[in-house]
Amino acid sequence: DEKEVFIFNKARLQSNAPPPPPEQVDIPDNLEPPSPSSSHDPHPLDDALDPALKALPSYERQFRHHYHRGHAIYTGTSMKFEHCERLLREQMVQERAVEVARCNLDQYYRIINQNYGDFMKRYMQQHRMHSDLLANFGKDVEKLRSIKLHPALQTANRKCLLDLVKEENLRKSVENCTSSHKQFENKMSQFKQTFGDVKRRVEDLLTAGPFLATKNLEQAIKEHHRYINEQKSIMQSL
Repeated sequence: DEKEVFIFNKARLQSNAPPPPPEQVDIPDNLEPPSPSSSHDPHPLDDALDPALKALPSYERQFRHHYHRGHAIYTGTSMKFEHCERLLREQMVQERAVEVARCNLDQYYRIINQNYGDFMKRYMQQHRMHSDLLANFGKDVEKLRSIKLHPALQTANRKCLLDLVKEENLRKSVENCTSSHKQFENKMSQFKQTFGDVKRRVEDLLTAGPFLATKNLEQAIKEHHRYINEQKSIMQSL
């Protein structure tokens, strides 16, 4: 089974990468022959006394000039047409490569989007839990303060459950946790914004139309092929 293999240049795929240089097409522009001249192409009948005979070399030179000029035009047109067909084939390969890249992007985007959704679901659960712990810290401290120890466990410094821990250390930990909680919220806000931008750009790319309108271009080239046939027919008639 033969499979298509496309090699992509990562540097060219960057959003800030410059466009590739224009395609260089070398077509000679000096194919047409020079105008006929009796001095450059002498003929024995040039000195004929009969005007009709004397005109024959001029007619012959003019005919040859028209023939060579027509051949030059036909050759140039054929070369241009071959370049067009070659560039069309290359564009069709590019179009196929873009379509393959689009399919790969869609596949990876689905995976990333699913992972993002799972992560955000877990994050929201943890965020709610941590927010509740921080918000209810004061109430929890008062509950610990209100629960008295068994008389057999009480001492001069231990009367309630709160006395079993260092309240100052708890409050310091809550202060640090609150600061970290807010910092993480800011990071998550930036993360959601970044993912939202990526999501919008990816979805715009996936829903965009064809990258290259090769179908229309292919049809136009086929329609213009008749000019080649017309020129070829004219050359054959000459």
